[in-house]
Amino acid sequence: MVYWEHEDGSSLCTAHDDGGKITAYGYGYYWSKGETEPLLETQRIALDGRNTEAAAELEKQMPPFSFVTYQTSDTGLRLLSGTTGNGHWFLSQGDVWFTYTVSPFFADSYAVTAVSTGITGGTTGVEPGTDALPYQVRSVEQLQYINWSYYDNQGSSTRDVTGSGSMYKYYPYLQYSRVNWGYQSKEDAIAGDSTGGTRPIRTWKQSHDLNGQSLADPTDASLNYSFHPIAGSVYDSGSSTDYRMVLYNWFGSKYDGQSYYIKNVNIDSYCYNVGLFGTTVGAEIANIVLYSDNGAVIQRNTDPTPSSGTRTVRQYSTSYALGGLVGIAYEINRYVGRHDNPVTRFVTAPGLWLQNFTTNPPDDSMIQVGIASLKAVIPEKKGQDAW
Repeated sequence: MVYWEHEDGSSLCTAHDDGGKITAYGYGYYWSKGETEPLLETQRIALDGRNTEAAAELEKQMPPFSFVTYQTSDTGLRLLSGTTGNGHWFLSQGDVWFTYTVSPFFADSYAVTAVSTGITGGTTGVEPGTDALPYQVRSVEQLQYINWSYYDNQGSSTRDVTGSGSMYKYYPYLQYSRVNWGYQSKEDAIAGDSTGGTRPIRTWKQSHDLNGQSLADPTDASLNYSFHPIAGSVYDSGSSTDYRMVLYNWFGSKYDGQSYYIKNVNIDSYCYNVGLFGTTVGAEIANIVLYSDNGAVIQRNTDPTPSSGTRTVRQYSTSYALGGLVGIAYEINRYVGRHDNPVTRFVTAPGLWLQNFTTNPPDDSMIQVGIASLKAVIPEKKGQDAW
């Protein structure tokens, strides 16, 4: 089995600030020329998106071998599961079958986990997504796949989290709520339930700079990668004056950016939790460098909530949180809600200042500034401002 990727802008693979951008990637297999091509069976993996160009390039680099390669995408090589993060490839070499446990969404995320004289789905070795073999993230697309969901036989990396049909339980890389309006421990989240299955703590490591800008025009921010918040959720309270939000699922695993950058991604979302990670609970996120040098935006974008009638998803009534790296860090919110000390007051001060500025009535000096600003744009003669 082999992982492959195509990089534009650089020939380096692990250097920081190498200027390169990975534009395609996937997995495949190979065999010595003159020998019989191995048989391939899969479990929870769709073998779509065959890429003959990648196979040809690999053969140029390693002439003694023949290759078959597939490209990862929402409709190409992908995981057909919403309850487990890995699938299996079964490759034969004569009478011997090798079981590979793999996640097609991340780089170098595979391992031989069984060898037998028949196909077996059992695993005995180290699995991808563990501390011993972390999922590697080398492109913005791979980061987005932490948000993969597979529900009603449809897969997506940009699906909104909702409470409809318990679909929030079908995000295999996210933990989810098991209780309604009650306490849930970390152990409960890992154990899951009979619907969504278990959710072990997974491990990701970033091993390449992630650049969301367009290669066609790197200065045009409107062409940046449009990123959907990981665990980005929507909720409609049903009332124009009710601003509750519901915690459906969250990122509760480990992500180590290893000081590689993530830059020039746009987040323009109507979700109630806007950030690279929409909601985290008990997560370990470290060594991330997040910035933009071409005017990328992270913003919440919605429409006014009507007082009655049908609402679109952009008109839902709910509270919301907006951040850069994380929209809602639930563990911090829970702690500061239960403690009052210099540390919690320091953490909450910026938000309280903003709340004070935007909700308190203006004083006389503010009113005077507003009047002066209005007078400055009122035309001296009627009709001068007509278009």
